Order: sequence, then structure tokens, then C-alpha cells
Amino acid sequence: MELNQLQNFFNSNLNQHERIFLSIDNEFINEENSIDLANCIKKCQNLQELGLNITLSQISEERLYQLYQALKFCPNLQSLKLILESDQQSVVSIFGLGDSLEKCDKLREFSIDIAYNHIQPEQICMLFRQIANNQSISTLQFNLEGNQMDSTLLSQIAINLQKLKKLEKLSMNFRQGYLYSEGIIQFAQGMESFATLIDLSINLDSNQISESGAEALGKLIGNQIFLSSLDLNFNYNALCANGVTKLIDQIHKCSRIQSISFKLQQNAIDAKGAFAIGSAISQCKTLVNLCLDLSQNSIGFQGLSDLVTQLKLCKSLENLEVQTCYIQDDTVEELNLGLNQIKSIKQISFNFSSNTFDKVKAISDLANNLELCANLVKLRLFLCSCYLEGNIIKPLGQALKNSKSIANAYLDFSYNQIGDQGISDLGSALANCTNLQNLTFDLQQRQLICFLL
Repeated sequence: MELNQLQNFFNSNLNQHERIFLSIDNEFINEENSIDLANCIKKCQNLQELGLNITLSQISEERLYQLYQALKFCPNLQSLKLILESDQQSVVSIFGLGDSLEKCDKLREFSIDIAYNHIQPEQICMLFRQIANNQSISTLQFNLEGNQMDSTLLSQIAINLQKLKKLEKLSMNFRQGYLYSEGIIQFAQGMESFATLIDLSINLDSNQISESGAEALGKLIGNQIFLSSLDLNFNYNALCANGVTKLIDQIHKCSRIQSISFKLQQNAIDAKGAFAIGSAISQCKTLVNLCLDLSQNSIGFQGLSDLVTQLKLCKSLENLEVQTCYIQDDTVEELNLGLNQIKSIKQISFNFSSNTFDKVKAISDLANNLELCANLVKLRLFLCSCYLEGNIIKPLGQALKNSKSIANAYLDFSYNQIGDQGISDLGSALANCTNLQNLTFDLQQRQLICFLL
């Protein structure tokens, strides 16, 4: 929010506001008007939803404390979202925030983004300890990316989280948190009696989590018998096949699970790990949405074959997204053969970028199987840098033309040699499409063609 807009807020009828989102950058927030902001928030007696995105390098810890304390005067506050930014030389304080949250006894949703702010661990512990005293909270979202998280701190976070008896949705971002397995073990043990979650998202990207940490987190997930949505990001860790197996082998206990997202880039996962993933997922009888990122691993033909074989058992699966790499001709063939056997599938997204499989056969087989997916509505296909030539993609045009269900398609052919003739042939094949409504091509890292048919 620019200064004149902030001034408009100051001059408005504050008691009438129910929903406010203020985004204030470094040029427009200072010691003086931060006091004005705090005083104005105090007067918003009917405020129900508040969002603040503030750059803090020109606000002292004392003024920030006053801003937090202003929240006590919003008795009807139900949703609070804070994005606290600073330059690399500043250390953001959250002292006093938890004290105010204790007093907001109608607060249901709380989100805070303090990534890369070097928050003192004692302040994080205090915040969670005070949040635990607010039993109205059902949704929590914490972005602690880039803050150093040790095992003691994670244990304290977990112990306090499990005191929130109404907590249903939890999102925790620990990316680049300098975490090892011991920290995750402490976190999982601290929440061992916790079982009320419906929606769980944990981002552990770029840490050093190994088999023991994955096993502990897997047990915690298995305890969430009401879980409907699970999003785990373990990119760039050290799980290996055994770690992946132990991470997900209890997911079948989540008998209500509908949506699963596993991001597992570069974890030394082989065919054994891929089989474990497929086997565990196949037992989730209520699964509707599945996203798997297995890129920069070595699952090979056997791994993908086993995975696809298991996915055929997911009778309710409607949305499938798979990202993989370093695959061979027979790997693509296996995926194509399994594709049309998932009868419930409505949306598909495949990323096969930077591969050198037999393009002619693979694309032809894929096109043939797409035509057989009777319920498929949306297709996203990424074939960037696969050395495709124009004549190879023509079958895809025919498949889209012949499909009686596909309405939306996104095709990424960037960094290939499609050429004018290839696009012309594809366009000719699409000329008489009756069901296709939206078609987008991506070529050379820029969107050249977007048709609304």
C-alpha cells in the first residue's frame, strides 16, 4: 500500500472495517506512522480479518511490540495473516505477538511468514507456547524458511501444537532450516498423541533428513485418522528407498485421504522406493488427487512400471500429476499402457522434459491412449528439450481432435525443433475440434500460441 492509501486508511471510518489487508513497503513505514497504524488498528472494533505485509527495517522493536499489542483491541478478529519482511542486516522481533493472540479468543486462522528473518529461538518458543492457550484456533500456517531450527525448538513447537484441540489445518515451512533427522524425530514424538488434523502440509526442502526422520514423521501421519489432504516436500534430502518406504507405509491408516502431494526430488530413490510409493498409495481407496515429483532420482523402467501397476488400483483417482526424468523407451510405454486403465481419471499432467526416449513411438502411444481416457477433461504435457521434430507431434493433434472429453490442454514443446510445418500440421489436425475449449502451446520459453476454441 502506498503512503496516500495508508493515509486513507488512517482517515477512514475505522469502526466500519471488517476485512483489511495492508501491504506497506520500506519507503512508507517508519517509527512515526507505525504508531498511527497501531492506534488505528485499536479502533477497528468490528475487524474480523486482518492481513499485514510490512517491511520492518525502519521500525524499532518497541514500535513493533506496540503494533502487536494493538491486536488485543480487536475482539472480533477471526483471521490474522502477517508477512514480516526485513533486510539481511535486521533481526525481526515477534516479542509480544503471542501475548496478543492469547486475548483474541475468536481467532480461528493464524498465518505468519517470517522467512529468513533470523528469529531468536526463544521468541519462537514463546509464540507457540502462547498460541497454545488460544483454543479457538483451527488453522495455523507458519513460514519459518531459512531460520535455524534445532531439535529442542522443534520439540517445543510440537508439544504446544498438540494442546490445540480444535486444530484441523496445519502448514509448516522448514525449508533450509538446517534440520537433521533428530529434529524431525523430536517434532514427531512431541505430537504423538495428536490426531485431529484434516489438512497437513510440511515443507522440509533442502535439509538433511534421512531414514530415521522419515520413519518418525510417517508414524505421525499414520495417527491422523481424519486426514483428507497431505502435502510433503522432501526435495533435496537423503531419504533413499528405505526412508521413502518408512515415510509412507502407514498412510493407509488415513482412511479419508483424498489428496496427496509428494515432492521427492534428488533423494536417491530407486525402483524399490517407487514400488513402495505405489504400494502405499494403492491402499488409499478414497484418493482423488495425486501429485508425484520423482525427478532427479533413478527409479528406471521397473520402478515406474511398478508404480503405474499400483496406480491402476486407485479406482477413485481423478487428478494425476507425475514429474520424472532419466526414463527410457519402455518406461514411457508402460506409463502409456497404464494410463487408460485408470477409468476415473479427469486431469493428467506429465513432465518428461529433457529425455531422449523413442519420440515417435512414445508420442504415438500416448496419443492413442489419451483417446481412450473417456473422462479426461484437462491435459498438461511437458516435453521441453526432448529433441522433438514437427512430424512427431502430429498424433497429439489427432488425439485432441478425436477425444470426446478433453476441454483444456497445455502443451510445452519449448527447446525442440517443431518448426512452422509442425505447427501447421498440428493446427490442421485441430481444425475441427468440437470439445476443446482452451489450448496453449509453450515454445522457446515464451507462450507463442494460445487458442480459445
